[in-house]
Amino acid sequence: MARIILYSNDTIGEKMAGPGIRYVQMARAFGKNHTVLLAAPSPSKYQDSNFQFYTYKKPKDLLAQIPKAQVIIAQKLPPVLLKAVRKNNIKFIADFYDPIVLENLEANRTKPIDHQVAIYNFESANQALQLSVADHILVASERQRDYWIGVLSSLGRIIPEVYSEDVSLNHLISILPFGVEKKQPKIDDQEAILKLIPNFTKDDKVILWGGGIWNWFDPLSVIEAINIIKTSHPEVKLLFLGIKHPNPDAPEMEMTGRAIKLADEMKLTGRHVFFNYQWVPYDERQNYVLQCFAAVSTHFDHVETRLSFRTRIVDSYIWANLPIIATRGDSMADLIEKRKLGTVVNYVDSKQIAEAIKTMIEDKKFYQECQENVSVVREEFIWDNLILSVEELFAKNKWTEITLNEISFKQLISLYFKAGLQKVLIMKGWTGVLAKILKK
Repeated sequence: MARIILYSNDTIGEKMAGPGIRYVQMARAFGKNHTVLLAAPSPSKYQDSNFQFYTYKKPKDLLAQIPKAQVIIAQKLPPVLLKAVRKNNIKFIADFYDPIVLENLEANRTKPIDHQVAIYNFESANQALQLSVADHILVASERQRDYWIGVLSSLGRIIPEVYSEDVSLNHLISILPFGVEKKQPKIDDQEAILKLIPNFTKDDKVILWGGGIWNWFDPLSVIEAINIIKTSHPEVKLLFLGIKHPNPDAPEMEMTGRAIKLADEMKLTGRHVFFNYQWVPYDERQNYVLQCFAAVSTHFDHVETRLSFRTRIVDSYIWANLPIIATRGDSMADLIEKRKLGTVVNYVDSKQIAEAIKTMIEDKKFYQECQENVSVVREEFIWDNLILSVEELFAKNKWTEITLNEISFKQLISLYFKAGLQKVLIMKGWTGVLAKILKK
């Protein structure tokens, strides 16, 4: 039995986005066989019998807990905690299921270029720091694993001593995707969906958009597809399950406004397209998801797509046995196509999306086959099974040797703080102050 700290950078509570969901589900799964402390920033609040919950206002609040642990898992640890982890010889597992540096390239693409560069430099410095000190790295897919092996190689982590220990590098980097709970979900409130779709009937075919409308997604093509199909299939409705991020610090996304505007212009809002302007409580999502006919995940052709692992596809769509319509290009689209979980369409192709919805409605045999295939794949994503490889790592207690000396560690932290300061000054427009600092 290991003593584990799961450190969440995102808020956890009644309403959660992907990172918070991941850490709650990992805590539940690990908590069945290990002692788990789940730490999350204020004003997080959560209760579960499988683990202890801890809320921190500042990262240093957790310092007293560090020596009690054997392992800490986090997307990123601030320097104050990294120092404590090294000092107490705690094993650090870096959870890199989300390539933040690449995601931010797309998320911030419309910002002034100096802001983009400042954000990139800071996130790159943070990424180098985390990967240089991690005892093990978790990723979400084989495609991500290839990418991160390349990054690790560029950081000098894949040296002859490490390679000779395990030529597969499984002791250094392994796959832990998003998962689902084993228990099949059931509807608790049949009328909950009426709050979001007032004219909902049992004959409606609701297409689910099961998460936020982030800038790297393409909701516009889906809305256009609904406009195409509304006459031949008036029973089709598109539901955006939540657009207000549960973390108050999360920035507003330009694409959200564009989607709402398009639906309004096409006179679809409130008739065929419905937006939940808030966020559905996590433990109530079954009341909406299970009343949907199919689900959709569409995105653009860029590098974020290539390396993404869509939380919503596993945690909502596969969890609820929904056939899926998805844009090609990411690892989940490969899975959908290979295992026949739905239909994969081209980028920005509203006609293909409309045709995919039409086929699912009219070809009942195809729809049923997709549902059955999703049900089979669902069993492969049970959290309790996914964490077994990490638990094996705990049991063997054989970790990759970290050759980073104290001087190099301090240099990485210095670069982190310097990039962070530059980011703040540039984002606030204090470039004159920045110039003076850089001259020193």
